[in-house]
Amino acid sequence: MKFIPIDYSRQKGIVRFLFVFLFYFDFFITLLPMWSASPLYAFVSPEVLGRIWLLSSLGILIACGFFILINQRRIYNKLVVGSVVIVYLFYLFSITINGFKSGSIAILGIPISFFIMFDTIKQYKFGERHLNFIFYLLLAWSFTPLILCIIPSLRYSFFLTPEGGYTTFSGFAIHRNFYGILLGVLYLLLCVKKMSFLLKFLLLSILLFCMILSASRTAIISCIAITCALIYYSESIKKKTKVIFFAVTIILSSVIYWILTNPEFSMREIDEDSGREDIITGFIELIQNSPFWGYGEEVTYYSRLFPNGAIAHNFLLQTTANYGIFVTLSFVILLVIVFYYSQPFSKIILLYLIIWGLTQPYFGFGAFSPHVLIPMFVGYFLDNNMSSMQKNRF
Repeated sequence: MKFIPIDYSRQKGIVRFLFVFLFYFDFFITLLPMWSASPLYAFVSPEVLGRIWLLSSLGILIACGFFILINQRRIYNKLVVGSVVIVYLFYLFSITINGFKSGSIAILGIPISFFIMFDTIKQYKFGERHLNFIFYLLLAWSFTPLILCIIPSLRYSFFLTPEGGYTTFSGFAIHRNFYGILLGVLYLLLCVKKMSFLLKFLLLSILLFCMILSASRTAIISCIAITCALIYYSESIKKKTKVIFFAVTIILSSVIYWILTNPEFSMREIDEDSGREDIITGFIELIQNSPFWGYGEEVTYYSRLFPNGAIAHNFLLQTTANYGIFVTLSFVILLVIVFYYSQPFSKIILLYLIIWGLTQPYFGFGAFSPHVLIPMFVGYFLDNNMSSMQKNRF
């Protein structure tokens, strides 16, 4: 790991406040109850609430990010900033030659997201109290739905979409993957939290049960990656023992993953995998038609299986179709550079988000949503408050 010493004298109170405000705004609106029986639907429809959630988070990101950049005006890592500039120039060229079909939110949101979350925030230190607050609130948000399932009148509401369709368990979230991506963040926090072994084992068991109920396969895979990364970075585990832990982790996780993909045991519709194959094939054809500069906007694929259109559920395919191979390659290089210069927990979170981005439309080349910002903030908070994987646990 290449670590550049941080000059904390560069910190400004207004910038710190804006970062904290941005995080907590996204955190609280993401924890809003949005499952099928949410009391919020008595005042607003699920569609309107979803648009409010998305537009307000993007608006706050752009506003806070703009004021962060004009107040900070100092670069932490020139190589990262240079890479952001290069990928953004390729993006601008793509949308220019394609007739400026991309929206203004992306034009502003992309560079602001990259500059503040890949560079500016690393000049700031945040206290342990944020981690404790996040942990306990996320714990309550994740596990309370299990308690509410005891109530007969509410039990089945956690297995229905707001539109009335059948789904797997998604807690208070509107979708199982929205639930799963935050369960993964809670899993990381649980692994490093100071508490008795029995209590930690109990909480991890409940979390695993929630994850299995959700049938979110990406959540399982990403937590496998977190576990392996924690083992790899551990200073107290010997190398030979690490190999054993890796093997046990992968074997147990493979069994759980097999259960989630077996129609006899899983509650989700497994035949949706054929739809993914159709999407991948369709996007490859779209890319072949315009490989270098894409189509200059977010592309959707239409077919018999997807008459209303579908996105790629893979940020490499989606970015290449949208803006071409040059944007994709420069974005991948940017991620490699950011990973190389990051501290351990930020590395783990970036790996976690990349896995989600390869299978779900949550992380990729675009303005960062709350489901990306929240894990990134947690990674930085952990790096700030833990000098190693074993010391100074919050």
